[in-house]
Amino acid sequence: SGVSMVTEIPYPFSSMSAEGYAMAGMQTLMAIGVEAVCFGSESGDVEKLTSLAKYAVSDNVRQNQALISLRDWLLPMLMNGQATISD
Repeated sequence: SGVSMVTEIPYPFSSMSAEGYAMAGMQTLMAIGVEAVCFGSESGDVEKLTSLAKYAVSDNVRQNQALISLRDWLLPMLMNGQATISD
């Protein structure tokens, strides 16, 4: 075990909301090819962390399904000229 790499998140991202900071961190790791991430928790409440992770995943799934429905409804109309997008 131990640390294999330490990366620095640029200041503009470190001054964002927690969500923005986390997103910047994950995008940085993905960009450099990191395949696994481990983290700690101050609370140590594994059940609560698991519950929050499951909620986040299910919320993302719900949002993705809504976007897929919107795409499937809108794309045919854009392709046949029933709808247009203005600049």
